[in-house]
Parts: sequence; structure tokens; C-alpha cells
Amino acid sequence: MFKTINLLFFALLATTLIGQNQAPVITNLSATVDSDHIVIISYDVSDNENEDVEIRLRISDDNGNTYTIDATNATGDVGYPIPPGLGKQIIWDHTDVVEMDGNFFIKLTADDRLGFDIQELVDQVDSNRLLNTLQYLDGPRHWITGNDHVLDIQDSLVTYFNELNLETAVYTFPKGNYEAKNIVGSMTGISDNDSIYIVDAHYDSVSNSPGIDDNASGVAGFMEAARILSQYEFHKTIRFIGFDLEETGLEGSINYVENDIPDNEQIKGVFNLEMIGYATDQPNSQEFPDGFELLFGDAYNEIAANDFRGDFINNIGHPPSVGIMNAFENYASIYVPELSVISLPAPASWLIITPDLGRSDHAPFWLDNKPALMISDGANFRNPNYHESTDVIETINFEFMSNVVKAVIATVAELSEPAHATTATTTIDLVAEIQEFNCVQSIAPNPVTDLLTIQMGDCDFEKLHLQLFASSGYIVIDKHFDHPRLLNLNVSEIPTGIYILQFNVGIESYSEKIIIE
Repeated sequence: MFKTINLLFFALLATTLIGQNQAPVITNLSATVDSDHIVIISYDVSDNENEDVEIRLRISDDNGNTYTIDATNATGDVGYPIPPGLGKQIIWDHTDVVEMDGNFFIKLTADDRLGFDIQELVDQVDSNRLLNTLQYLDGPRHWITGNDHVLDIQDSLVTYFNELNLETAVYTFPKGNYEAKNIVGSMTGISDNDSIYIVDAHYDSVSNSPGIDDNASGVAGFMEAARILSQYEFHKTIRFIGFDLEETGLEGSINYVENDIPDNEQIKGVFNLEMIGYATDQPNSQEFPDGFELLFGDAYNEIAANDFRGDFINNIGHPPSVGIMNAFENYASIYVPELSVISLPAPASWLIITPDLGRSDHAPFWLDNKPALMISDGANFRNPNYHESTDVIETINFEFMSNVVKAVIATVAELSEPAHATTATTTIDLVAEIQEFNCVQSIAPNPVTDLLTIQMGDCDFEKLHLQLFASSGYIVIDKHFDHPRLLNLNVSEIPTGIYILQFNVGIESYSEKIIIE
């Protein structure tokens, strides 16, 4: 029997980490929009080293899942170099998207372009957390015999991803009366969010086994990777997936590949964690499927020279996966040199010649011609507890398991291109926000040559903050007034061009496009 643990268990694992080198921070992010389709984005940015930063603006119309709205015409405090400071402004003309309904997500990223220490991520892997997660997952996780435990784990994964501030989604599909679920948490890339790296594991087990190595070890591994990687920013998107119903024929991953990958996404690499916790230094503990020595002679000879000890991790990829397979071997040797990696390049006709290499959730990606790895301890060719009631925590080698997770983190971090950056988001409704501002009755003339007259309306306010922005975002006029009724601004010495006049009264804002001739 398993012990049901409160959903807060996973939330407690999602402890925020603070790196030694602090990235720049964006605060006080807000946005206003006027009837001329001009959005003014305001923010403050600070940096411990007080060095120039790069500010990236991204706009989403699908609740922050993707940031594909064109904002390249934005001007002001955007791009590089932007010095740290208060009252930064970005001006974006959203004319081309004004007809679109609903909230728009605005994401700003501040990147100081400093170096990034991958070893700092690797060293944060905590074997005690891996143990705690295995203790929670312990017990049959079968859609029939362990249904209550499966449902609890599904809810807990959602809670965990939310606590890590990942973009969380649940993809469901039916199996009889059971609603199967693939649980997905994504970290959107700050500059190339359509390029995706996936770390996954299946959370179900066979009906008669506590399923610790198969595959609670993989789930604990990708959860630890999510905990660590989610504290940082990367140029590409990193996604974590808990697949359902692997044990019934890869049903979860098949459904995901066939139905849930958006057309715009490019899967750059999948790291499928399939049993990563069993290792032994006993001679002759590693076995092989028939014909292994003929197809993988170099690997066989290397293992034979070590007296067939099962103390290595298998790194398995088909021809389109050679790039990430080599990357995993390379970065493991750099960041986790104590981990022995055996790479097995599957033949193009793997489904016929080496079907044993396709026995997990990487296989649907292979069949769809996407690069994917199976990171595995070898299943029944090493672990005598495979699909048995003896697949228990006491059989796990936590040093080995931790090293595998470290190698995965290092590889995914390197390939996803880390950035020493932070992000901030806000939302704006481009239609609802366009409202009449009664505090301003008229602004004339417009275009203007020398004197701009502003007639204030009869609204209840005590202070007025008026700013005039150039299209570059530079503040040309910045003044405060005590409840004025009529304002005359001399603009005769201001260069000709298009400007934004913004009024701030209490919590309300209004802006108007002004042409100076």
C-alpha cells in the first residue's frame, strides 16, 4: 500500500534558489494604451554591477503560452545598451493588432550579458530530495490497481509546476473510463521560444510493482531538473513532461506527439529518463539483447574491458539524434566526469533490427523524425527487479542517480543557451483599456508649431503629472501641476517629429500622439 501525502509535498520541494551572481531585476512594470493605438510600457530596472543591460520586449495573445506578436517597431528603453534606472519607457504602436480581442501578455527581459556558470546548476542536485520524491512516489501507479495514487501524483505534478512558476498544461485523453493525463510544465525561452528541449519521464508503473526504478527514478530526476533549471533564464524553451500510460504501450507520448505539439514548435531534443537509478559494480551484472556485440562493437568491448559491470548510463539515440547524443556524452564528461556514459547510436531501421531500443517514450519522437534520447540504466538487462515487487527504494544507487540528473541538467542548460537575466510580465486589454479620459477636454493645435494649449476637464484630482516622450522613449518634458485648468506648453524649441503626451492623474493614465512641425 502507498501512503497518500498532501499536495504541499511537491510544493515544499520547489524551494527558490538564489545564485551567487545576481541578474538584473525589472520592477514596477505597467502598461497603458490610448485611442491612437499607442502602448506606453513603464518599468524600473536595477543591476548589482550597475552595468548596461539588454531589454527584450515580447508580446503574447494566448495567455503567455507563446510570444509571437510583432513588437519590433517598439522604441524607447528597449534593446541594448540600456542603463539601469527608474522610469524607463517603451512606446509600442499596436495598430496592426488592434482588432484582436482579449488580454495581451507583455514580457520584459533584462539581460546583463554576463557569463553563466553551468557547474553552479549541476552542483545543486540534491540526493536527499531525490530520496524524498521516491518515498512519495513509492507504490503501484497503475491506472487500474493504483488509480488513487496516480490521481494524487497527477495533481501533485500540477502543483509542483505551478510552484516553480512554469507555464503548466494538462493534456487529457481517454482510456476506457479513465482520463489519462500528460502533465506539462514549460519555461519559455527569452529570445527563441519556438525551439524546444524536453525532459520527460513516465509516472505510471506496472500493476504489481512499487516501480521505484521503473520509473519513479525518472520522475524524481526530471522534477529535480525542473527545480534547478526553473530558477534561471534560457534563450530556448525548456519543457518538462510527465507521461501517462507508458506501460500500456507508450500511449501518453504517442498522444502528445500526434496531437499536442504546436505547428510552430521545433523540437530540438528530448531527454527521456527511463530508469536511471540502478547501478552496480559487480562483475557480470550487465547483460545484452541478442546481437548487441555485432551492432555496437565498441560499446561491447568497453563494457567487457570493465568485466561487464552495470555501472554506466546508456545514452541511446537514432540517426537524427546523433547531435544531442554527442552533446550529452560531451557535457557529462565535462561537468560529471565520474559518470560513465555508453552511447548507443541506433540504426535507421531500429524498429526492426533493435526493437529493444524503442521501449520507452522517446520512440514516438523517433518515429516522427525528432531528435530524442533514452537515458537509461538498461532495464531488465541490468536490474533484476524490473517489473517485480522487489523494485524498491533500497535497490537505488543515489550517487549514480544524482550523477545522471547532473549530466542531464548540464546538457539541457548548455543547449538551451543560458542567459544571466530575469523577466517580468504584465497584461493589458488593448480594447478595454481604450477609454475616455475626462480629465483632458482638448489638446490643440495638433499638429503644433510653437504653443500647445491643453484644456483640462472638470474631474476630481489634486495633482497632474505630465510627460512628453520622443519616439525614442526619451522624456522631453516632465512636469507636475497642482490641479490646473489650462496649460500652455511652448514646444517651439523641440525638434519636429512625432511625440507622445502622457497625463497621469492618480492611478489613471492617458496618452495622446502629438505632431510637432
